[in-house]
Amino acid sequence: MRYIGVILGLLGFFFSGAIAQPIDITGSWVGYATQEMRGNAPFGKYFMALNIVKNGKEYQGTAEVALFEDRSQYGVMWFQAVWKDNKLIVKERDLKEEQRKGNYSWCLKDYELTLTKSNDKWTLSGNWIGHIGTTECDPGALSVTKQVKEKEKNLSEILSNIPTNKPVIPVNKPIRINNLQFGANSTVILPSSYPSLDSLANYLVKYPTIKARIIGHTDRGGTDVHNEQLSEGRALAVKNYLVQKGVTEDRLSIIGFGNKRPIADNDTEEGRSLNRRVEIELLTQ
Repeated sequence: MRYIGVILGLLGFFFSGAIAQPIDITGSWVGYATQEMRGNAPFGKYFMALNIVKNGKEYQGTAEVALFEDRSQYGVMWFQAVWKDNKLIVKERDLKEEQRKGNYSWCLKDYELTLTKSNDKWTLSGNWIGHIGTTECDPGALSVTKQVKEKEKNLSEILSNIPTNKPVIPVNKPIRINNLQFGANSTVILPSSYPSLDSLANYLVKYPTIKARIIGHTDRGGTDVHNEQLSEGRALAVKNYLVQKGVTEDRLSIIGFGNKRPIADNDTEEGRSLNRRVEIELLTQ
């Protein structure tokens, strides 16, 4: 049965004429994808989240698609992309992780996404075509958004200019670890998260007297017990990664608050995406 998964992928060919991108399209984007129901596609609407990172002159990342009515059924695809003429041209290359029920398959897709800006939100939208092997999937459309309103500096911005004489991350103030992605309903850190975590590890190694608390949060989906376990498990996964990179274990503590400390509206997908986060809080200098 032909089914459309969601997630974005980058182009299967790189344009020799691709131009340098003048704005920052990296980071997390969330939204929806739809599929025309003209063939055997069993579903029509999907939740979609993609994380874009820069790799030289091109882009790559992961796209997560999940059934709109059942988020436990999902696929995670790896993609490559280029930026040209205000469009992100993408091609999904590989299915990295999946969970599904029934006789359907996730499609790998190609698309061109056009960028539009409005106030504090940017949107990438466009049509896609997909395939399973040599069989074409029913086509569809997608639209994902990214919050760009400038508030406080995020962790990557802080770490990009570390002074030589003193730490720069605020003390006793949780800061979101941006560009941190996990598998759906999972504690497995996706490879696209490694650059952000490596920067954080380098910072903590640079200042060996600092202790830190890693704090996990979820959205409102699932039971309270499950959410607390998931948030703590994700915090632990971050701790273990930092320890592997040279941060001594006794400097790091973890806690999971589940869905008890939302920072956005849990009634919207955009708000739930913001609530699913891991933060770091420096405890001493």
